[in-house]
Amino acid sequence: MKVILLEDVKGQGKIDEIITVSDGYGKNFLIKKGKAILATIDAIKQRDSRLKKAEETKALKKSESEKLKSDLEKNDSIVIEGKESKDGKLFGSVTKADVAKSIGIESISKKDILMPDHIVNLVGSFPAKVKLNEGVVADIKVEVL
Repeated sequence: MKVILLEDVKGQGKIDEIITVSDGYGKNFLIKKGKAILATIDAIKQRDSRLKKAEETKALKKSESEKLKSDLEKNDSIVIEGKESKDGKLFGSVTKADVAKSIGIESISKKDILMPDHIVNLVGSFPAKVKLNEGVVADIKVEVL
């Protein structure tokens, strides 16, 4: 019996795979528990359509991420102003949240910023990376004034 998996099944396969199983296992476990459906021609067509739509969506997100990457890298740097002491040191620190807020894009959070550590007591320019969708990473420069 051929079935299409509706979820990952340990030892059998991953979601949307078409697998061959024994009739009893397919009917009494996979289909009964809602983990699979019978692989009919209509079900296979629906699966293929769903997979094609998912691929198109993924490609669209990747192109949007590439455009955002080029926009971020086109800017000279992200400028963050902090309070400075007389000897040129920074009061406090610049965190990933500060950098994300300075970028000004809602979809970028502090989890998406990759910096070695908080920028503490230093004024100047520092490298950082921004993780975007679909594995796209933008290199930016953070300038602390």
